[in-house]
Amino acid sequence: MSPSSSKLEENKSTDVSTVENALQNTTHTNMVQFSIGTKEYLEPLFRFYYNNENLKDDDDTSSSNNMSFIQHIEYSFMNTINRDGFDGSWAHVWSSSSSQSSSRDKHEQEYHLKITSPLSFSDITPYKQIIPKYLEIISIAERACSKRWTQLSSIADYTEEMKKKQLFKQGGLQFLPPFGLPMIKSQSVLLMHYPPIEAISYKDYLHSRTTKRWETLLLMNLHSIMMDDMKKQTNFTVPSTTNHYHVEKYMSIVDICPIVSRSNQGGSRMVGAFCEPIQPELESYVVSMLNLLLSNNTKDDDDDNRDERIDTATSSINSSCERRTTTKPLIAFGYAVNQWLMNNKMIRGQILEQRASNKKRVNEMVEKAPLLKSLDVFELRFDDTMPPSLNVRTTPMLFLDHPSGYYRTPDTSTEWRKDRLRSDLIGAWWQIQMCCRREKQTTTDSHTLLDQAKKYWQEGGRREALFQRYYTDHEEQFRTITSNTQP
Repeated sequence: MSPSSSKLEENKSTDVSTVENALQNTTHTNMVQFSIGTKEYLEPLFRFYYNNENLKDDDDTSSSNNMSFIQHIEYSFMNTINRDGFDGSWAHVWSSSSSQSSSRDKHEQEYHLKITSPLSFSDITPYKQIIPKYLEIISIAERACSKRWTQLSSIADYTEEMKKKQLFKQGGLQFLPPFGLPMIKSQSVLLMHYPPIEAISYKDYLHSRTTKRWETLLLMNLHSIMMDDMKKQTNFTVPSTTNHYHVEKYMSIVDICPIVSRSNQGGSRMVGAFCEPIQPELESYVVSMLNLLLSNNTKDDDDDNRDERIDTATSSINSSCERRTTTKPLIAFGYAVNQWLMNNKMIRGQILEQRASNKKRVNEMVEKAPLLKSLDVFELRFDDTMPPSLNVRTTPMLFLDHPSGYYRTPDTSTEWRKDRLRSDLIGAWWQIQMCCRREKQTTTDSHTLLDQAKKYWQEGGRREALFQRYYTDHEEQFRTITSNTQP
């Protein structure tokens, strides 16, 4: 071996050793455990799992067909940690109550959650903060829905209408919070109207025609981006969160009305009637959940510090990246969400201010504010507790028509469906690229990126042949979906 080669190997060894030391000095752990509350506190939040059936006791293992209360909670958080990318990790829930405890005692006993990763370098400490906050926020929604339920019960005619359709007292409407979705490593958030019934049927919040169609659009864009990379032979790489076409980390969801309908006929109308007008407590839930999932969480601060140490040790170019000034991107879907955004005084004011070329016209436009249009993009602040002067991180938000609208209109023309598909592909491309740039900590204007997305999928452009191929594939899926019951 030549002296130069020997010196090179020595430098490599030193660099690796320095990085390993930096990692070892980073505060993280592959195991956390903490209290998540009493059964009295948790049971209303996880009631959706057992669909009004008798729930098994924690220590009842007499039947393999029904999970216990503890197993339901474990299953929910197992989905979350797996979708966060912690493969092989495990969630375990237990209570300190004994088999001799009375029913009252069991409801007052504390439940605990333990999350363990088999990899010693996995950092799962953020769960210790985000999960209790998540439970606290969905408990706000559960109380708001219970209050609304009581209000509707006092209206005789309204209650009778619900009884006739077996929607009110026979399990037709049910509280359903977002469960089993990525939390600490989610890349973006989707804002929608209400959950799909399939979420209960399959015990999977992402098992629905709506979410599967959006996943398809993300996959189409990832496929196109990777093809571009291969053709250009550049150093561009799809972010690690999308390697192997993994799209679930883009799919954290917040519904403005966390109520699911069991009815195939009129369910949407009943959910709408239940949630309109949005109660102040429920509006507080939506904003709080958005702030929780859109923020960098506690993880980002730890990541920034750890990356700074590692970058210094290896002279990484990322050491010059500026601190993030925006949250994860938000994609808002559909008419009901459109109304919610424009009826929320805090959000509407920001939208109007960004729309108006003359700020003096803002107050005049408030009461006559038109609804958003598909592919409208804004930079919003969802935390109204901090004044704008403090330079609080903003959220890039893109509004789109609801993904299921493509399936609900089987009689539309080919031209309409192509235009709709192109618009949705533009939105999905924007979402991916916003996430990619945020992961790389590069500054990108959301409006500029939308212009790039439109150019990327412009009609007659160099990707037109690929678009036509995607359209053919999408139409095949469209025919399969519409041959069954409409979503």
